[in-house]
Amino acid sequence: MKLEDLAQLRDKHLELQKTSRLLSRNRYDTKHFIYPPKSFEFSEKLGTYLNFSKEADAYEMKLQQKWEVRFQSNDPAVANKALKELMDKIKFEQKTLEESPLSLDFPLPRINSLEQFTHFIYSLYREEINFRMGIYVLHTTITKALNQLEIRQKQLADDADPALQMQLDGYFVSLNEAHEALSKRINDYPLIKITIENYITDLMRSVQSKFEKALAKLKLKIDDLSLKNSKGDENYSKVSQEGQTLYKELLARSKCFFENGSLEKINGFKQDCLAYIQAAKSELKNHRGWAEALNNFTYVLLSMLSFFIVNTVSYCATGQFRFLPKPKTDSLVKLEQFQSSVQELTPGI
Repeated sequence: MKLEDLAQLRDKHLELQKTSRLLSRNRYDTKHFIYPPKSFEFSEKLGTYLNFSKEADAYEMKLQQKWEVRFQSNDPAVANKALKELMDKIKFEQKTLEESPLSLDFPLPRINSLEQFTHFIYSLYREEINFRMGIYVLHTTITKALNQLEIRQKQLADDADPALQMQLDGYFVSLNEAHEALSKRINDYPLIKITIENYITDLMRSVQSKFEKALAKLKLKIDDLSLKNSKGDENYSKVSQEGQTLYKELLARSKCFFENGSLEKINGFKQDCLAYIQAAKSELKNHRGWAEALNNFTYVLLSMLSFFIVNTVSYCATGQFRFLPKPKTDSLVKLEQFQSSVQELTPGI
């Protein structure tokens, strides 16, 4: 190992400080996270993780200060022992970072419920905070070790010690390996971010696509009722109007949700849909023509916005899904079936 080799590795290592992941102002800025929090509940949970991390940072700073004091000792044995402890810490931090799930092999789970999605996001927050803290700690520790290694190497120039030189050479090899591992993790991060962002986007798109298809089928029935109403059949006047109103409300709300919402806000979307359904009940309960349309809409919604198979539904010989005792008209049955299905709204593929 030559001093030129040390200087080259140190310069290359310090270049990593320019990456956004190591900038102190970005380290815990949630807007730079893979999945920035979209609701108060998520922000509150993330805040708890961040507080723990900042406490860990404070402890790490005190630890670094203690090493600095020992490095300044006039006793070479004390300084050499501190350097060895620093190298042991680097090995530990490197192993911890290598074991982090936040890698190109990050496990993307099969989401089966909103609860599982929430757990996935919480886990992602935790792993990303650990990752950000881990790369920062490893970088600063390697930097300190390189500085001390250079000091020891210069001292050996005046007082050669073959055993110590061999030890320092081994440290240099270890530091070079740790630097390469750290660089790879930092360079892989943008690809990891894209992969996970695309995964979450696909979850939302799958919900949107199926919802739009179901709503389009429902509109066919509404258009049919409107056509009958236009031909002067008074029996279809009010129900046609209610159907059009329900469709417009569902369409407007869905556009707002899918364009501006996020998966953890799906419960609000659900409650709004339930309110629209409740408002339409007064007229639809007196009309039988909605049976098939709402039944189909119910089934699609169940399979679309619930990752799991709803075992509370019994499939009757008539091919209808029933949730409640049958009321006087098929229309109310189907509307209440849809109402029950909306209560199960969760995102999924």
